[in-house]
Amino acid sequence: MNELTDLIFPEKYRPKKFDDLVFNEKATLIELVRNPLQLPSLIFYSSKPGTGKTSTAKLLISELSCDSLSINSSEERGIDVIRDKINMFVRGMSSNSAVKRCVFLDEADGLTKQAQDSLKNLMETYSDNCFFILSCNDFSKIIEPIRSRCRAFNFNKPDKQQIIEKLWIIIEQEKIDLTDEDVVYLCDSRYPDIRMMILDLQAMKTQITPVSDKLRGFVEAVNKLKNKDVEYFKQAIYSQELDLQGFNKHLFSYVLNNHKIIGIEKAGKIALLLADNEKSWQQGVNFEIVFFANLLEIMRII
Repeated sequence: MNELTDLIFPEKYRPKKFDDLVFNEKATLIELVRNPLQLPSLIFYSSKPGTGKTSTAKLLISELSCDSLSINSSEERGIDVIRDKINMFVRGMSSNSAVKRCVFLDEADGLTKQAQDSLKNLMETYSDNCFFILSCNDFSKIIEPIRSRCRAFNFNKPDKQQIIEKLWIIIEQEKIDLTDEDVVYLCDSRYPDIRMMILDLQAMKTQITPVSDKLRGFVEAVNKLKNKDVEYFKQAIYSQELDLQGFNKHLFSYVLNNHKIIGIEKAGKIALLLADNEKSWQQGVNFEIVFFANLLEIMRII
């Protein structure tokens, strides 16, 4: 493992074998791998990032030791990549007669409709020689003829206990000082984004805000919210002193646990605003602006 990879925790602790994998349907996947020449094409999907789709695809390719072609479909999304790169690859003979070749299309929901139509034909024609792995965040953007040719696996809800066990392996390896409560909170606040949890551990390793301090900061921020302290949030947001995504999840937990006190109608309105924050984060829009606007509305409601 090279020095650069060691510096990036999600790469350093990317699963190297199936035992390392956090995945609810791991046993089913292992069973499929037992018959590599019969392995169907696969779709790994999750509406959230960081849940293990890409890691599982890379692990599967590594375990099979198969010829592989990996393409980032958010960058190479047109029909030309299907006609040129993929068409040439699937026609080639496998260097290992015991396993088919593999095409891995990461972020496959970025492929154009025309590209997917062309891909569908290659999948059918060369199914004896090559299997495909497609990862995507929006399953509905994969056309039905491709979906019908694949075995789909949902990565939306990784098992929390498995995640916590993986986090503890990293914590002990890196000698990070955390309590059981800290780790549970880290898992809950970032769930289901395992990658972000591991990046948080990397931040703690370099002595950036411990989880316990972050939790106290979130509790203080809820009190500031109830007191309608706009100036506090203006300062906290634009100085980046407040982890907005983490606080959004913390605030949702607070509303969920206190809905009887807040009132069902108010809690519902607040939850929708928090969901809008989450949506803006996933879409890559200016999260700070959306967050602050929705926060002002929550102050009005609460």
